[in-house]
Amino acid sequence: MRKQIVALAAVLALAAACTGGEGERRGSSGSPTLEPWRGGTLRIADWLVDGWLDPAIAWAGYGTGAELLRCCLTRTLISYLGVRAEDGGSEPRPDLAAGMPEVSTDGLTWTFRLKEGIRYGPPFADMEVVAQDIVRALERTADPDTGAVYATHFEMIEGYEAVLEGRASTISGLEVPEPHTLVVHLTEPAGDLVHRFSLPTTAPLPEGAADGHPNYGPFLVSTGPYMLDGSAALDFSQPPQEQAPAAGYTKEGFTFVRNPSWDPTSDPLRPAYVDRIVIVNHHLEWREAVRASEGFTEAYNDFYYDLQARSAGEVEDGTVDLSLSTIPSAEQVGRYRGDPLLADRLIGGSQDRLYFTAFNLAVPPFDDVHVRRAVSLALDKAGVVRLINEDPDWLGAVGANHIAPNGTEAFLLATYRPSWSSTDEPDPAAAREEMRRSAYDQDGDGRCDAETCRDVEVIVEETEEALHRWSAIMSEALETVGIHPRVRVLGYEGGLLEELLSPSAGWGTYFCIYCNWLATDFPGGSSVFIPMFYGPNITESWNYNVSLLGATSEQLRAWGYAVDGVPSVDERIKGCQRLVGAAQGPCWAELDQYLMEEVVPWIPLFFTEADFPVSERVASGSFDQRTGLPALDRIALVPGSD
Repeated sequence: MRKQIVALAAVLALAAACTGGEGERRGSSGSPTLEPWRGGTLRIADWLVDGWLDPAIAWAGYGTGAELLRCCLTRTLISYLGVRAEDGGSEPRPDLAAGMPEVSTDGLTWTFRLKEGIRYGPPFADMEVVAQDIVRALERTADPDTGAVYATHFEMIEGYEAVLEGRASTISGLEVPEPHTLVVHLTEPAGDLVHRFSLPTTAPLPEGAADGHPNYGPFLVSTGPYMLDGSAALDFSQPPQEQAPAAGYTKEGFTFVRNPSWDPTSDPLRPAYVDRIVIVNHHLEWREAVRASEGFTEAYNDFYYDLQARSAGEVEDGTVDLSLSTIPSAEQVGRYRGDPLLADRLIGGSQDRLYFTAFNLAVPPFDDVHVRRAVSLALDKAGVVRLINEDPDWLGAVGANHIAPNGTEAFLLATYRPSWSSTDEPDPAAAREEMRRSAYDQDGDGRCDAETCRDVEVIVEETEEALHRWSAIMSEALETVGIHPRVRVLGYEGGLLEELLSPSAGWGTYFCIYCNWLATDFPGGSSVFIPMFYGPNITESWNYNVSLLGATSEQLRAWGYAVDGVPSVDERIKGCQRLVGAAQGPCWAELDQYLMEEVVPWIPLFFTEADFPVSERVASGSFDQRTGLPALDRIALVPGSD
């Protein structure tokens, strides 16, 4: 299996080499443009959340904050191009680092060398970025008082956990032998460390800038091509409570202007075409609407649909160039796709997000792989995708037949289908044939007829009527192979997530559209397989390994399960983590295949695709695979746009 994947990787590498560089594109297919114009003001409407500009608080897996930091305000040792995976958008590249790190033969010592001469934006324009600033950022990440989103993503660094647990104030495994060299000592191999050092929380932090600021965003000192308007007036000599935020950070929105310290010759990743970016905050309007209403849900729905229609109109009349406030309506996107004059005004691509349904492998009859395959074969996955693409409230969907999004595995499984499956349409005959291989089919009729098949708990999300059709599809699949579900409907306020993420809940499977999806923290397979399938990460609460792969027999007994054991892929995961760089992609793809062929912990349903309409003032742009949004630094306006 590995030889086949490696061979495919070589073919893809050759194809990439033959296609040349990454041209600027607009639209899902797009066409190259020559010498985009530099200048003008990019106008954006968005649903801004306080904290999105604080590198330690912003979540890189979802939300505009990740794009605003990557494209515009911060640089990290390693980053990405801001293009689609097909054009190299998932490949980690040196940013503040002068090159890719040197790694010791045992994988435990990583040496990063920083570019020299890179300076912060005002008011620290005379200060050079040095390795100690990255150490300071990681110590802030580990500080329990920070509440950093990625606080646990660096536990493999020697001494990191001591800071995380409040037993130390410095990370012993971070060494700065000279100002432009950072040596990282690990306690275990982590071949994805380059991806982890692309997370915004690792962006360099000048001494004193974040002190006393639980939300550092309004006081952010830039290293990127843009900075908050008014940053030069920040005065860090004053006590934190007396410091005024940058004028470009207000509750009404953000204003970015060019950072005079940014040197484009040191930054090949960000073209930074426009001179100014203005972002209007629609979240503020929504909060006011909720306050004025009697019902939260009704206020949310009424405001959202009104805003969706208004945002479409604002893009079409040029009031804004891009709206990220809502998901673009299916009607608007469909109209643009179908009109040759509008089709070129879409920026889109495949997002690194998967929707799935999972089995609890410790609950009979789902402890039998033949039962899990049978249910998957009986499930109308194509019907789920059709419902998604007919629903105006959802992004586009394309059927999925493996677990990790394609961008995390170098597209090695883009055309893969499990050997036991031939279609996404329901296949009752194949499902019953698979069920006959199970001991739970006692009379060989292709139906689960053991006692345990008569009362299997299935959790269904309490949702709008359209989504109940999805859960009906799951119930029909179970009944096809003789499993009689005991359906329990739960809403978020009814403890839905608590039930799903508790290892002792005892449910068999579930159908929950708003909570059975994953978005990657970075475009590497470890961001999927470690949290979702690594046994040592199973916790008593908020457990993402909902299938319980790798759980020990002692744990299973403690949680009240009768089975003796469940499958484990722990050694396979550790094997992939020992590999460095490009070697990880084929390893994760092989693990993905193994899970789909031999384990079947999930039924992958679909990957999401997104198209974002832009105004006629936009001349070119690209889709950022890293964030699943348009790359704001690569949007160029029509010459003369104000």
